[in-house]
Amino acid sequence: MLEALRKEGLNANVVTFNTLICSLCKNSKVAKAESYLHKMVNRGFDPDAFKGFVPDVFTLCSLIYGLCQNGDFKRAKSLYNEAIGKCMKSNVILYNTLIKGMCHNGLILKALKLITEMHEKSCRPNTWTYNLIINGLCNMDSVSDASNILNDAILNTMWDHDVLPDVITYNTMLNGLCKLKTFDDVMETFKVMGLIADTVSFDTLINGFCENEDLNGA
Repeated sequence: MLEALRKEGLNANVVTFNTLICSLCKNSKVAKAESYLHKMVNRGFDPDAFKGFVPDVFTLCSLIYGLCQNGDFKRAKSLYNEAIGKCMKSNVILYNTLIKGMCHNGLILKALKLITEMHEKSCRPNTWTYNLIINGLCNMDSVSDASNILNDAILNTMWDHDVLPDVITYNTMLNGLCKLKTFDDVMETFKVMGLIADTVSFDTLINGFCENEDLNGA
């Protein structure tokens, strides 16, 4: 493809390579995606002719998540550290990508450690950070009362850091609680939501009650 671009007199830029890298990572071809990263550096394709090539957040997020999907968490964290070592500031988007990859693979404790690391590096978690953790907890096969307590602790931490739960936060909690069939907690969470409840909230409630054969509740 790159040679075809050259023959047409077109120059590949950072957007071209980012598109290629993203597509390759989505198709589990992470090694090939990394090879394109090296080509960007070695061939001098850079987003800023004055600064030289520096992979942007999109480049790194694609590679980090692709590595996580392949189970190579050590390399994913290493790639993040390399980026920070080359003067890129600690970035909540990059951390969220790491956390998302770990949560999707059931590594909740490692994801929680990353939140601690974020605080240590003055990189403030946002609502999406906590939503990823809460979703990961709710999706665990062996969800227990302990995980509910942990969810509550995370929500309290969000408030302490002026990060407000959003409708996704509460919908995720509703879904997790419905799976546990703890409908008193479900309704309490729903009441806390108030006016921010949306179609997904009501669908989750109705499905939860129907699956529990509680048509009156639905």
